[in-house]
Amino acid sequence: MLFGENVEHTRSNVFMGLSAQMLRNRKFAGHGHTRQACMLEWYPIGEKTFFAEDEPYTRHYEGFHHMKRRLECNSQRIVSVYGGESGIGQHELAFLEGCNYEFRVVAKTREPVELNIALTSRGGGRTYARGTVSLVGNEWRTYSLDLTSDSSDSDGDLRISFNCEGAIWLGAVSLMSAGHFHGMRRDVIGLLKQMGVRVLRWPGGNFAGEYCWADGLLPVDMRAPLESYMDMETQPHSLGFDYHEICTDDFIALCREIGAEPFITINPAWNTPEENAAWVEYCNGGPETEFGRKRAELGHPEPYNVRYWSLGNEFGYGHMEGDNTPKGYADLAVANARKMLEVSKDLILCSSGPYPNDDWAKNAALSLAGVAPLVSLHHHAPSPKYADPGDLEREYYECLSSAEYARSLIHTLRAQIGGELKISFDEWNTWIAWYRPSSIVDGLFTALMLHMFISEAEPSGLELVCHFDAVNEGMIEVGPYGAE
Repeated sequence: MLFGENVEHTRSNVFMGLSAQMLRNRKFAGHGHTRQACMLEWYPIGEKTFFAEDEPYTRHYEGFHHMKRRLECNSQRIVSVYGGESGIGQHELAFLEGCNYEFRVVAKTREPVELNIALTSRGGGRTYARGTVSLVGNEWRTYSLDLTSDSSDSDGDLRISFNCEGAIWLGAVSLMSAGHFHGMRRDVIGLLKQMGVRVLRWPGGNFAGEYCWADGLLPVDMRAPLESYMDMETQPHSLGFDYHEICTDDFIALCREIGAEPFITINPAWNTPEENAAWVEYCNGGPETEFGRKRAELGHPEPYNVRYWSLGNEFGYGHMEGDNTPKGYADLAVANARKMLEVSKDLILCSSGPYPNDDWAKNAALSLAGVAPLVSLHHHAPSPKYADPGDLEREYYECLSSAEYARSLIHTLRAQIGGELKISFDEWNTWIAWYRPSSIVDGLFTALMLHMFISEAEPSGLELVCHFDAVNEGMIEVGPYGAE
């Protein structure tokens, strides 16, 4: 349990990381280009083509979503008044010769339309694969197509077009290489398995404050994008939206595939205690329960038996929505914990906070000891900035000495919470490891931290440890043609 990882929906951990999804803004979130109204990340096809945002196909699960966000749900309307080729395309897609790609679109139309789908070079000069789907009906329908590229291209296009007068609506578009695992890349999963990850924490981290678990009960193309509350929390690489490619069922399948214990973080700020208890019931309830039955209806009759749950993330730091005082958090956490334990009495719950902190230890961790036997501790070490060669030696030693500083945090927290509670050291890494290349400093720091965790686990009562984050943040680097 000391060799855990986070897989959080931030930056490029899922998007262009673990997820096999190739397209950007595939559910048309946000606004379109100024005046043109072709949605961001897409380009217009056709000189006499008109674009508009319209009523969405995507949505949130009814009754569970309370977050106040904007611009999450749209569709793309494409109108050709004069005929000729009209549509949308997307650049910067990597195709591999001989690779089979699964294309899917959710669309509707007033009149029947032949929709042309093509994988091409940038701008459409060369075509590597093409196909057609016949759109019929003014209701949303899903259309699928298999495409095999006859060439490799690291900057190719997907082009979606039609050649007649009329209008179509696109609700969601998907493109993935065939053979993925629940919408995730098998090469990344293979490396997670090879690394021996034994605990996997999801969906955050900070993203837990954005997440509505019940949206995952919807089909993947229908799930509404989730807009970030703060830039640091979700996707600066995808217009500030997460497209909810991985749901609870996918996460559990991933854990079972790599042999990891699932560790789920709830959203106590925006989901009610009853709604978080329903998540526990979805994971652990029998098919005779309301949400256990929903799980079974989605093809998973046996309970998942998820033991580890975190009662939110990093409360007390100020960047998470919700009550950031120790007493306010404790009241919120205990209300959620009691409802969750009513559903599944064997849960191992973890409380959050800005630890080590005397006030939080007394008024949150210790007051929650009856329901939450774990206390969360995080440490992100200073890392070399590589801005000035003259600073490198100092930055090198500052980073490496941070492993001993992390040891001191464990000892301080242990003194504050006494001997009964266990520590969940569920985030550690060098700071901003996701915005620079890895170096020997990262490797040495990681070795020192792992050595420290092993030596402290028994005497200091470490229940589990999770590095942050497994994908594209210091462990596995993912590219369009492979991962290492």
